[in-house]
Parts: sequence; C-alpha cells; structure tokens
Amino acid sequence: MNKGDILCRDLWGSECLALLDEDDGFRCRDTNHMSGNFCEMVKEGLEAGYSPRDFIHLQKTEVSYAFTDGFLYFAAKYPEGRSFVARHVNAPVALLHQIIKAHELRVTYGIASNPNADFVLLSALSTSLDVVARANVALNRSVSDEAAMRLKDDSETMVRLNLASNTFVDVDILKIMTDDPADRVLVALAKNDRSSEEMITKLAQSDSVDVRTAAASHKNLNCDSAAALSSDFDWRVRSALAQSICGSLVNCKEILLNLSRDPNPGVRASAASNRNLPQDLFVSLAYDHDYSVRYRLAQNPSLPLDVYAMMMVDERESVRKNLFDRQDRPRFESEIDVDLHLKDFPHLAFLIGYGTWEPTGVYRDIFMSSIEGRNLPFDSFLVVNDVTVKIFVEAFLDGRVSFDRDSGVALFERFCAISNDVETAIRLYRVVVRGGDMGLLRRARDIVKTSAHGRSIRLFTAS
Repeated sequence: MNKGDILCRDLWGSECLALLDEDDGFRCRDTNHMSGNFCEMVKEGLEAGYSPRDFIHLQKTEVSYAFTDGFLYFAAKYPEGRSFVARHVNAPVALLHQIIKAHELRVTYGIASNPNADFVLLSALSTSLDVVARANVALNRSVSDEAAMRLKDDSETMVRLNLASNTFVDVDILKIMTDDPADRVLVALAKNDRSSEEMITKLAQSDSVDVRTAAASHKNLNCDSAAALSSDFDWRVRSALAQSICGSLVNCKEILLNLSRDPNPGVRASAASNRNLPQDLFVSLAYDHDYSVRYRLAQNPSLPLDVYAMMMVDERESVRKNLFDRQDRPRFESEIDVDLHLKDFPHLAFLIGYGTWEPTGVYRDIFMSSIEGRNLPFDSFLVVNDVTVKIFVEAFLDGRVSFDRDSGVALFERFCAISNDVETAIRLYRVVVRGGDMGLLRRARDIVKTSAHGRSIRLFTAS
C-alpha cells in the first residue's frame, strides 16, 4: 500500500496504535488542522465492520476509490468525515443537504466545489457571505446560469476570476464579462476554451499586454486579429502568436513568415516551435544565427526528415543532442528513404526503423563509421539498433564483414549487454582475443567481469 496516500496516526493519540498499525499503511506527518476525535471514529468504524483501508483513503475524493453510501453516512457523523463527504464526487445529494446544516467552513467549501451538489445548494452558496464559498461555486462545473449571472458582478475579483475560468459557464454570460474592469479576469476569459471568436477579437484589442498575449494563443483567434497582433509593439504578444497561430488561417503562412523574421530571437524561437510551419520556414529557421532558435526548432514534432538530417550536423552540440534525445524522432521506413538520405548524411543511421537488412553496401559503411566513432558515438548508434548488433555479429563471425580489433571489442561489449546468447558470446570472445594482443585481452576480460555471461565465458576460457 502506498504510504503517501494516508492519514496520520500520531495526531489522534497513541490509542490509534492499537487500531491501525504501520502494516495498514500509516505513517507520521503533521496534520494539525485535524481535530482529536479521529481515533473514536476509527474505533467505532472498525467495530461496525469497515476496513482499515476505508480510513487510510479517507482524504481521497477521486471516483477511483469507491466508498459505499453506508460508509459515507457513517463518516458524516464526525467532523473529519463530514469534510471528506462534502468533497466526494459520489456523495448522495441528500447527505450533502444534511451535513451543510453543521455550518462548518470545510464542509461549506467542500460542497461549494462538489460537482454533485444540486441547484438548491449551489444557488444558496452563491449568495454566501464567505468569499471562498462563492469562489468555489464560481469554479464548479455544475454552477447554474442563475448563480453565474449573480457571480459575474461579484465585488471580489477572485470570484469573477474563477467564473471566467470555468469552461462550463454559458458563452453569453462569459461574453458579458469581457467588460470586466480587472485584467486578471480578462486574461482568464482569453484563456477559456469556450470563449467565442467575437470575444477573442475584442480581447485582442485590449490595452493590457497580458490580455493580448492570452488572446494571441486562443484557438478562436481570427485572421484579422492575428495580423494585427503580429505587429504588436510588445514582443511577448508576438511570441505567443508565433507559437500557436492556427494553420487553418488563410494568411497563416504570411504571418508566420513575418514572425520567423522578427528581430527578436524570442519571437523567432516561438515560431520555430509552431507545428504548422511550412516546409520552407523549417529550412530557413534551421540556419538561424541564434542557436536558441535552432534549439527550439529541434524540438518541433513536425520537423521534416530532411531538415532533421541537416540539423544533426549543427555546430552547436546542444542542438544535435536535442535532436538525438527526442523520443518521437523520425524513422527511415524504406530503402528509398535510406538511398535519399543516408549516403549524404551517414550520421542518421540510428533512424533506421524497419526490418532485417543485409550488412552490406551503405549499411556496412554506416555501421563501420559509427562503431569506430567517426561520425556518431558507437553507443549512441547501437542503443537504438540492438537488432543491427546481432546482424553484424553473425556477419562478423561468418566472415562476411570485417572489423579492426578495437571495433571488434566494442561489438563484443555491446553484444554482451543486449543478448542472452551465451554460445555466440563465447564465439565472439574467441575471435576478439585471437592474436595475443594483451591490451585487447585485458579490455575483453574487463567486459567479461561485468557481463551477465561472465561466469560462462570464464568457465570456457579456463577449460
């Protein structure tokens, strides 16, 4: 059981030691906000037939841990239980009506944020004198239009901010809020996915840089507003637009072209991370004089293969490493890809992603140059090409390809790391150490010491 998902035992006294021990998943932590009758609750709950697991997960409110209605009604008799029930998304509405009468702040706040609370509860809490209760209702996905209309004019900015962030509020109510005097509320509206094109057009003309920056990133930004924001005096607005401008816009390419040539490198770097870049802009940004632009371009998930190949020889090591470390890096899917790219860019051998191929011709040259460290570090090439290692080991042992002794030892080391074939490992060891070179022999023996096949190989060499 995960001990990080539990309640503390010490706060409720040593009596809990007799009820819930360390094996049940309890550990110590400071929870001074809890009251002192938890031990009594646990004791009576265990006597009633509930399991220690129920109490260990008492603070969880996700649906993933299903509590029975019986346990929820039992827990509601105690302060700790009521605060939990108030927040739990499966709590019966009748029980929520019952526990709100306790007039406890934690219960009130929990019900105000509970999407299972009904219209009556949320309407009543939207008029509460407590600002936190109203703010929780404003953010509740079940808030009614009546309560939302009331909360949009709330005197507290926090309440209006939460309402503007709520993606379940009616669009017409959000539209009225575009005249709100607080920039924080307008920023929240500009970030709300439900905001309409008309709203975003209005927010894009705001005097606030923060509001225009948020509007520049919205999916409903139209072409005219995008064109206006592309000339904004503040680089942060242009940067937000460059990163997120939608490819469906009519003049998207022209706007992106201007942003990719922006004098501010931060704007160009944002353009370099845009998935919707046309092919020619990928190429031009790959030659940008500022390495931070090229670094961001290397992370672009839409980076074409030929541009990827160009950038693998970038003068900056951090750019090259960024390309190689990508989890979603492209793969050569056919021999046509190989013929088109690998002869000019042999350092891209690690992108080979399709099935078995013969270790001859261009493949052998790529493997040789990589294994000997001439283009790409040996380990970097082989770590993603374990099948390639096995193919070349067989070809090496059969005499179809040849390696110098240093490359042979490197191949032996890699094979021991990726294969469970002891017999082949022994054959490869014999070929590698043949000739009596003491330096190579010591290197091979060092590999054997750390290899999973070490004992088998040592027994073979001893005999």
